[in-house]
Formats: sequence, structure tokens, C-alpha cells
Amino acid sequence: MLGWLKRKPSTYETLRSLLFGDALPPIARGRQPNVQEANVPRFWVEIRELYARGERAATVERLLAAARDLAADSRLRLEAWRALRSLGTAPSVDERDRVEGVVVETRAERGLVSLAAYSDRTARHLIENGPCLVWDARHPDVDARIDSLLAAADAAARRFTAHESRADKPIPALGLWRFSVLTPAGIKTPQATTEDTDSNLDALIRAAVALVSTLNERQRGSTETRT
Repeated sequence: MLGWLKRKPSTYETLRSLLFGDALPPIARGRQPNVQEANVPRFWVEIRELYARGERAATVERLLAAARDLAADSRLRLEAWRALRSLGTAPSVDERDRVEGVVVETRAERGLVSLAAYSDRTARHLIENGPCLVWDARHPDVDARIDSLLAAADAAARRFTAHESRADKPIPALGLWRFSVLTPAGIKTPQATTEDTDSNLDALIRAAVALVSTLNERQRGSTETRT
């Protein structure tokens, strides 16, 4: 099919694709006419230029600095680790299982529901065919809920192996929960049914529901304040 006939991704699809930090950044890609440079963050432009000049050691050094910068955006750290793994540099034993974020997804009658929370205390709540909430503010109630969710994700995913991306994991069917636990080593993907008795997964579901409730409360409070 001709490129100009392809359906453009919806806002929901675009936002969901950014949740996981597993897209391989454009390190070795050449300048292609269909790539809009304005949409590539400056960090990745600089990384690509370093790599294109053959400065592999400097590229790895710059990526490691970004991946280990705990003050940086969590998804940037995840993308940096993804790029490093593609270059043959793996996180250390102490780093590999650190939970940088978690994406919790389940399918409701109205479509897929995605909740993402990150160690930088940002969050996303996306509803297919519904509203999308982007949380980049700070509030102690939300911070506490995010911390609880990440702790539950850590406990639930310890026995699972990390994979490079979520590409081989289909979108969950109705009645299933899927958890994408985001780490420097890759993505761990446990899943559960609504009747699952695994205590760790149950705690993860309850922490996710609690975060959604608190996000909605803060969103309503913000709307009421503006009106």
C-alpha cells in the first residue's frame, strides 16, 4: 500500500507507543527524507552524529551517562539502555532489575485501558476511544501511589526474565491484565486473569487501581479549581 494511503495513528496509539521506552532510538539511521528532524529529540540527534562519525566509545559513554542520570526522564533512561544493549553494552548486575516504570493494561468493553507510572513520578492513563491523562505534575498523594505501584511491580516481576521489547506480546484479551515492568535489562511481562490468585499480581492490580483513583481525584480537583 502506498505510504500516503496508510491510516495515521490516533492520538491514543501515538501516546501508547511512547509508554514503554522500548523503541530502538535512531542511532545508526541515515538521514531519510521521510524522517522529520524536528520530531527527534536533540539528545538523539547528537548521539546519532557521534555514532555516524565512528566514535563508538564516545557514543557508549554519552549513553551510559544518560542511562545513569537519575535526575533525567525515566523513559529517556530506558531508551538509552535500549540503545546500549543494541551496541552490546548491558547494565550491571546491580542495575539490570531496577524498576524504572510499569505499564498496566487490561481490556474493558470500551477498549484497551493503559496505565503507566515511572520512577520520576510521572504517569499516563490512556483509554482507547476515551480520554487520555498525562500527569507530569508533582503531588504527594500521587507520588505515594506511584511508589507503591512500582514496589508492587518489582515484587511481582522478580521471577520473570526481561525481553528486549513488548513486540512479541499481544494486546491482552478481555478479562486479562498484562504488566510490562520496565527495567534497564528490558521489559518483564507477567500477566494475570481477573480471577488470578497470585498475591503479588493481585497487589499489583490493587496498586494500579488505587493510582487511577488518585489521578482522577487530582484531575477533578484541578478542574474544579479552574472553574
